[in-house]
Parts: sequence; structure tokens; C-alpha cells
Amino acid sequence: MATNGIYGNGIIGSGFDDMLAIPIVGWDFVFKWKDLETSEGVFNQSYLDNQINLAINAGIKVSFKIWVAGPNVNATPDWLYTNGVEQVVMQTSGDVYPYYQNTYYKARYQILLDYIVTYLSNLDEAVLSQIVSYQITIGTTGDAVPYHGVPVNSLYLISDSDWLTYQRFYQSYMYNAMQDAGLPVQLVINPANDGSNVEWGIENLPTCGFKAGDLSHNYSWPGQHSYDSYFKSLIGTGRFVNGEAANPNWGEPSWLDSPDQNTFALLCSCLQANFVRLNLPYSIFAANTNNNDAYQFFNKYADEDGATTKGFCYLRDEPQISDTVRFPEEDYGNIINPSHQAAYDLAYAGIMESTDPEAEKQTNITRLQLSSFYNNTRGTNIAALFPDFTYQKPDRSRDGDAYNYDYSFDGVNGNYNFGIFQYSQHTTSIGSSRVGNVAQIYGRNCLTPDPEMFFYFLDTLVGSGSYTLTLDVVYFDEGTDTWDLWYWNGTAKVSAGTITKTDTNEFIKQSFTIDNFNGGGLLENNTDFSITGNTTKFTLLEVSDITNNDMALTPNFSASQTIGIPTNVNLTDTSTGSDGAITQRRVYLQQADGTYLVPTGTTTSYVLWNIGDASISINCLTQDTALSILVQWLNVSNVVLYSKSLAADFSLYNDQFSFNLTLSQATPVPNVNITSNIAYLNARMQYYIFLLNAQNAIAFASDTYTAQSNLSSATYMQTNAQFFF
Repeated sequence: MATNGIYGNGIIGSGFDDMLAIPIVGWDFVFKWKDLETSEGVFNQSYLDNQINLAINAGIKVSFKIWVAGPNVNATPDWLYTNGVEQVVMQTSGDVYPYYQNTYYKARYQILLDYIVTYLSNLDEAVLSQIVSYQITIGTTGDAVPYHGVPVNSLYLISDSDWLTYQRFYQSYMYNAMQDAGLPVQLVINPANDGSNVEWGIENLPTCGFKAGDLSHNYSWPGQHSYDSYFKSLIGTGRFVNGEAANPNWGEPSWLDSPDQNTFALLCSCLQANFVRLNLPYSIFAANTNNNDAYQFFNKYADEDGATTKGFCYLRDEPQISDTVRFPEEDYGNIINPSHQAAYDLAYAGIMESTDPEAEKQTNITRLQLSSFYNNTRGTNIAALFPDFTYQKPDRSRDGDAYNYDYSFDGVNGNYNFGIFQYSQHTTSIGSSRVGNVAQIYGRNCLTPDPEMFFYFLDTLVGSGSYTLTLDVVYFDEGTDTWDLWYWNGTAKVSAGTITKTDTNEFIKQSFTIDNFNGGGLLENNTDFSITGNTTKFTLLEVSDITNNDMALTPNFSASQTIGIPTNVNLTDTSTGSDGAITQRRVYLQQADGTYLVPTGTTTSYVLWNIGDASISINCLTQDTALSILVQWLNVSNVVLYSKSLAADFSLYNDQFSFNLTLSQATPVPNVNITSNIAYLNARMQYYIFLLNAQNAIAFASDTYTAQSNLSSATYMQTNAQFFF
């Protein structure tokens, strides 16, 4: 069952079957504190159980949050106000919030967090294993601010620095509580759209996920490049990004000009930034799209955690007004209005000298550059180069019109890449926008070869050697001329096929299955394939069904323990064949909670296995542990050439203890007092079943979570032997 992809959002009600038909892979529940804790200390557990069970019974995953406050959501328990928590009224809207700094409020909020940990800890294993994340909500709805608005009474204003301290305290508290409880549920935090908390979260909460509202609300917004970079750095770590589709963005007139094209562009933007769970309210789903194609595309790639088995490249040109390499200031004008340069320099220095995190500084610099200091003459000069594009002064807002305007500022400079990259995009292709019928997903952006577009693969997707693979190319069928896909077949650059257009004015997906594709950058400019056809608009490339024809090594290994040394994991390389490019091996020992075991003193999440050693013994166990073991064989450039994984349970601590019990029964003569003791025998049977369950969980399902749960139960009986044996 997929973990990442499209999730429903809110509370399950009417329209659930329509959402399942997308298909959604999970449901992100939005509960309310008021409905959970109906009076002080009285929790309505069925409120959570009934909804969560609906999702699990439908065969989908679960994430959830519990709102504590927000505009027009009525999430704050009335009894908090009755017991002295101040009501904070907003100017203009009249919305009411609790005063978060109230001592009683803070005490009760911490009790709420404790209840969530206890609730999760007491769930049946079958239910808990389907809950993937919990997002801690601290202020208004799931946002990273205390209020939406300004309090009437200024006494209740909370400064940015005080609020950041407040958030971090509870984020740390909940993270530690969930870790201490051994929960397999990922904590999700909102790091704020200005980046004020993203670096702190990455560094201080090592396994947490993130909510990134800007990414799920719109695409092509100024500052996205800097914002994305932090989340891209987490690709391959198991730390994901999610957020919800929300109005006004998904419902504003510009979005509704082409909901399908907008949705597809946004979801490709999300995927390239490690955003892999879109929480979709039914109301937006019902009003937004004509079909589910964009959602199904998102589901296809969301569980990849980086391009490892498939990839895509969404083709687009979005001229960046901030790009001084493509558009030198001496030719197109300064970014900053020259008459305001001195004032800008002073404001810039103030930002750089502040103690704000680097991500927040970059956000503030982008806002500063797009304020009254912005030189609009530069923008219009650049716009003159692209007569088919529409220019409007960039605005640092996720709520901008991404459909009808084609320029940005510190945005994503070019294609949305997911394992496929274009060489020198701006000199080998020409962009176009809003192509084709608006009632389908393709065409918000396209590129035309000028005269030839070159592409290369991420090495982990297609490296050196011969491959069998499928390349899908989506193009606009306009005119009756031809285009070609070119690749290296081992001896020459050849065409995979000449495609003749038939002027249907529709987007067509052309598939090429190639059994002698040679990777490793053998075409011009160290690229892997190219496309010609300088009158054809292309919008999407995909690669899938990849098989390495030169698999010189068949990777394999075995795992074991040595009697008398329960601390060690023994691995033996049982691979067949050879590959001279291999220079190193790495071993990842992942526990059921997602963390990695390494020997004391190791600073990486992996253990180096000397390539000359047939086996390795790793000292890392302090108790019986179920592990998912990944071994990688790499070349000198740290590129993974081969990998193999297996699940195993290491139960020697308990096996030795069990054998000692057996000896106590039989030595020096059978101990009748023990062997006739029913309670003792029942405990022995229970102990045995725990160990057997762990073995079966690995043997039948490679299920380290269930295996660890049973091993931990056996360990509990061992460490408390005086009560059982």
C-alpha cells in the first residue's frame, strides 16, 4: 500500500467514494480540540476512532491534526474560557482566539499532547501501522502564526520571536514524547512559509516531516527556488513534505481558467521539491477538475523518495527577472531602481545583520527586492524578448496569478526535474504557454527544440551501460511535419523513431521502448538522449521500466548472529558475478521506528563495509532488534551501482535467556517445582510465542514493526523475569 500521494482532507462524509475513485492513498483528518476534550479531562475517544476506522477499513493510510483555534472553525473548548483563559478578539473580523500564553491554557495544551501520545500508544498494531503522521498544530488552524488578524487589545499581541520560542518548545516536547514512546508515526511541523523555522526543524527534529503551504497553494511564485532548496535537501532521507489544497488559490478566477492544467503544473512543482502528500478537501476536488489524470500522475511518483525507478521532466520556461546571468544587468537594467540603491543597501544590510535564520533572510530579501526598490524597467526590457509571454511585475505572494503570467523572481529557473535534466535549456529550446484545450492536464508550459534539445538522467536512474527502458514523450500534435527522439545504441547516435504529426491539435503521448539504450552521457554535451523537431511543442518526458542489461553483479548477502555475541550483526556478501567499477559498500541498519543503528563513534547513518572483506560483524545491538538492512555497492564517485535489502530479526539476547531457562529446568535433575508450575509454563509459552511471532513477521511479510513489537514484549518479560519465571 502506498504511503505518499493524494490524501483526502477534513472529516470523512459525503463524497468519500468519489475521493476513493481518484484513487486517494490516505486521509488527512482535521479534528478539533473542542470535540475531542468535551470538558476538562474528559476525552471522547470515539470521535477519533470512528473516523480513523473509516479510512483504515477502506484500505488507505491516515494522517491527522487537531486544531486548537482558528477563524470560523470553533475549535477551542468553551471550558477553557470558563476557567479563565482570555478571549482575544480580532480587529475587523471579530474572530475570537484563546490567549496562548495563559498559564492554564499552556498546562491544558500540554495535557492534550500527552493524550495524543497515549492514544497512539494504546492502538492495536494493525491500526497504528496505518497511521503515517501527526501534525502538531499550535496556533490558528495548522498555520505557523497565533492569530489571523490583529488583536483589539494590544496586550494580547505576541511578538514573532516569542511565538517562535513558544512553537519550538511544543514541537520539541511532542517530538521527544513520540520518540520516547517508540511510535512509528512521523511528527509533522509547520516551519512557516517565510522559512523562519525550517532549518531549525531539519537540525533539531531529525525525523520530522514538514507542512509547506506555499507549495500546495500555488506554483511559479517569487522566492520558490530558495524555499524549495531546503526540502530538496531531504530527498532520500524519508523526511517528506505535505500540505493542503486551499482556497482562494484553487478557487480564484485565474485558477479556474484551466483547473486541469493548473493542477498538473502545481503537482509537478510539488514533486520536484520533495512534496509528496497533497491533502485535498472534497469541496475543492469536486469544484476543481474535469478528470483525475493529474492526481494519478502525482500518485505514480510520490512514493519514489527521489528518482530511483522512474523519472520525469516537465518542460517549461519561466524567465526569472532576478537571473543576472541570462539577463545581465548591463544589458537589461539593474534589479534595484538606481535612484533607490542607497536606501536598498541600508535595508539589505539590516536583514543580513539580523539574527534571523538564513531561510527567513532570503525570504525577506526577495520581498525587499520586489518592494518599492524594484526596477520595473528591467522587467519590461526582459519581457520584450518573449512576445508570446505575458508580463506583470512579480509579487512575493503565493496568491498570485500563476496561469496568465509567465515571469517570476527567484523562482524555479526552468523545468521541473525529477531524475531527467535538460542541458543548457535556454540556448537549446524556446518556451510557450497556455497551449491546447484547457480541459486536459497538458499545455500550461511547453518547449520547442532550437534546433535540438539534449537531456541526461540522474545516475541513480540510468547510469553507464546498456539498458532496456521506456521513454514517453508528450507533444502537441499541430501541423504535419516530423520529430525524432535520438539516443546512443552502443555504436552510434540513432533515432528511436520518426514521428509524423497529423494536425489533431491535441496532446499525444508517444512511447518508445528501447532495448539497447546506452547511458553515461555518450551524446553531445555528455547527455543521454535528444529531441529534434523545431516546430513541435513538447510538454512532458517520462522514463520507466528500466532494466540494466549489463548487470555484471547479482547483489546478495546474508545476515546472522554468533552465539555468545548478541551485540553483533554479522553480514556475509553472497553476491555472484563481479563489477570492476565497485569500490565500496555501505550498510544501513534501519530500525522499525525509522532510525538507523551504527556502532559507537560512527557519525554517518551507514557503516562502511570494506570491499575486500567477504563478511563484517557490526557491534550495535543493546537488545533484540528487528532491522531492515540495506547494502549498497558504490563506485569511486559515491554513485550506487547495486543495492540489496532484507529484513531480519536478531533475537540472540532472548534466545540465550530462553536456553538458560531450559537449563534451569533440567540441571542437575529435572526441577519438578518449575516444570509443574502452570503459571511458569504459561509464561514460557507466552515468551516463546513472542519470539515466534517476530520470526514469522519477518519470514512472511518482512514486517519489522510487528517483529519489533513482539521482540520488545519478550525483552520486557526477560528484564522483569522475577515476575514471570
